[in-house]
Parts: sequence; structure tokens; C-alpha cells
Amino acid sequence: MSISSIVHLYKRMLIVGFLSLWSFPMFAQLQPTEIKVIDAENGNSIEFATVQWKGLNAPTYTNSTTTNRKGIAKLSASSNQKLMLMVSYVGYQTITDTITANGKRYTIRLLPESTELADVVVVGKTRAQILRESPEAVSVINAKELQGRSISLETVLNKTIGLKVGQTGGLGSSSRIIVHGLEGNRIQILWDGIPMSTSDGAFFLLMKFR
Repeated sequence: MSISSIVHLYKRMLIVGFLSLWSFPMFAQLQPTEIKVIDAENGNSIEFATVQWKGLNAPTYTNSTTTNRKGIAKLSASSNQKLMLMVSYVGYQTITDTITANGKRYTIRLLPESTELADVVVVGKTRAQILRESPEAVSVINAKELQGRSISLETVLNKTIGLKVGQTGGLGSSSRIIVHGLEGNRIQILWDGIPMSTSDGAFFLLMKFR
């Protein structure tokens, strides 16, 4: 074998050896690392939390994954590489942390977001208010305002605009009601949906407020 052949063979061996040494760290030094995401208040695992990571000095997050049913996400990086994590989930505060890819499991605790509601004012209306504000011509008599007063229903009705009540006789006799000039069978008197007037429009007022 000539000297030139020996030199050429030696160069080839050096190149192959260099390539082998250069490629070995690329594949042998990838280190799987687990991230466990839990609720900081009750310790429950959080499924589908988003885990993003990048090199410590990298400008943007280029890798991401989500946690499984046990709240665990697996990521791979060069052994002992410093990584910046960003973990987020709906309803929780997003958190960032720094870890080292060394094959260990890291636990990330997410705090629930606290939402402060503004003061809520609930305004209710009585049935009488609703009737007064309706587009129909409605007069409302509130029985509570009449309690404790010795007054007859006939007297109360006579104070209502557009309404007149007259008795056909003395005490205990039937009464006749006139609404805006209409009387008799042209109007209908109902008490909780039950007709109170007779065929000629007369009815009896026996109630008093005390």
C-alpha cells in the first residue's frame, strides 16, 4: 500500500469518527421530562391544560402540548437544558416557570381566576304596580291600604275615577255599578273570575275593611 493510500484512508476515518461524535449528542442527550398540572386549591389534576415551552433565551414559544387525564404533559429537550414554561387553562391564571430538562417530574399549581361581580340591584313590582303601568285603563285598589279602617266597599268604589256605585234600597239591598256611563248588563262584575252580577247588572256589596 502506497503512502498516499494510507493518508487517504486515515482522512476518511477521521471524518467518519467526527461525524459519529457530532451526531451522538443530538440523539443521546434528549431528555423526556414530565409536567404535572393541578388545581392549587384542591389538588385535583387538570386535564387539557396547555403547556408551552422554549429555551431560556428563545424569543417565542415554539413547542406545546396538553395534559392527559392525569394532568400530565410530556416534553423532550436536551439534557440539562434550561426551559421556560407557560401553563394555561380556561378559568385559571396563566403561570410561567423555569425548569431543567433532567428527567424529573415538575408540578405546576394553577390558581383559579377570581371574578368580582358588580353590585346587582333587583327591583320587583307588585301586581298592583304592574296593572297601573299597563296600557289598559285600570284602576287598582290596594286592600292593604284600607286595613284598619271602617269603610265600606261601596265607599271605596265611589272614590274611583269613572266609577259610581248606587244602592237600589236601604242597607243590605243590591247595588248597581256605573262605569263611564255604562251600567246594567253592559258591564260585567267578576270576583276572582266568578261573575257576581245578576242578569240585570245588580250585585251585592257586603264586604267592609276593618
